[in-house]
Amino acid sequence: MSGIAGAYYLDSRPADQEGLGRMLAVLAHRGPDGAAIWCEGAVCLGHRMLHTTPESYHEHQPLIHPEADLVLTADVRLDNRDELLRQLVVRPRRGSIITDAELILASYMRWGTACPEHLLGDFAFAIWDARAQHLFCARDPFGVRSFLYYHLPGRLFAFASEIKALRCRSDIPCDVNELKVAGYLVGQPLNANTTFYEHILRLPPAHSLTVTSNGLRMWQYWSPDPSRQIRFDSDRAYEEAFREVFDGAVACRMPSAYPVGTTLSGGLGSSPIACLARQRLVHDDERLPTFSVIFESVPESNDRPYIDAVVEQGGIEPHFVHGDHESMLAGLDDLLWFLEEPFHSPHLIFSWRFYRIAQQQGVRVM
Repeated sequence: MSGIAGAYYLDSRPADQEGLGRMLAVLAHRGPDGAAIWCEGAVCLGHRMLHTTPESYHEHQPLIHPEADLVLTADVRLDNRDELLRQLVVRPRRGSIITDAELILASYMRWGTACPEHLLGDFAFAIWDARAQHLFCARDPFGVRSFLYYHLPGRLFAFASEIKALRCRSDIPCDVNELKVAGYLVGQPLNANTTFYEHILRLPPAHSLTVTSNGLRMWQYWSPDPSRQIRFDSDRAYEEAFREVFDGAVACRMPSAYPVGTTLSGGLGSSPIACLARQRLVHDDERLPTFSVIFESVPESNDRPYIDAVVEQGGIEPHFVHGDHESMLAGLDDLLWFLEEPFHSPHLIFSWRFYRIAQQQGVRVM
């Protein structure tokens, strides 16, 4: 995941490039492959790059479209690139490769603020539209990519991929959200757009917003339709339809300039994903790295036999975290620094462990 940050001074003060530089410095871990800032007038946008896909090597953000007076910063991976390329007329700005950032800008030029409805993938982005004099922001339907913001009407709108990048600013208050803390302690569901800081909010999944000097408007651009039904004539037809959708979902997430890995618990979710991903490896001698938590000294909690059943099919390079040997507190401070908020599930400690192993194996896409 790359990192994004920006500030829009709603009272027309000149943008503070130094302040944005501090925000990007805090986000350095998200983007080791480059950083850049664009500032003009009251708006400043920044980006930290993490290369994952082949196209990302041709990406330079913030992306400026001078003819349309647009500037974009995005943390994005688009999975429907082929569909968008068919629908949009996009001329690559460098070489012959069209990047995901260019596709987002082209989508905005075609569909305006409705463009997120046409994007499939993981994304959080902001577009400064100088002609409309608004900042347009959006987050993917499942909230895979993060988008945090602070809004002081008439004065400042600032956003970033992580809370700590907003907290480093002296003009953003960091009062604790006591109601959020109380809700967490009693186990109440947590509001999707609040954080544990009173004035720092989260753009909810499947939402967009526009900010102008006159105010902020937010709306939900997508939600599942519980009334929709798909019916077939036979169990075989259901199976074939499911296989087509499932295979496509795995396939569109496989492109990467680095090794692709997957979790493998041995269950009905991760096992089929691992099997399909293994079949889609480009080179015959390539093996799919998998990452699993096992409890060999606690047989009733150990999924190792099911994991082994998948591994034994071949083409897999397994990596294991021994959960029964791990302290639930070791490394907790580091984990909380990245998560930035309390969490309910202790299993996140194990995820933290195998993500570290994945990083050591050169895996950038899971």
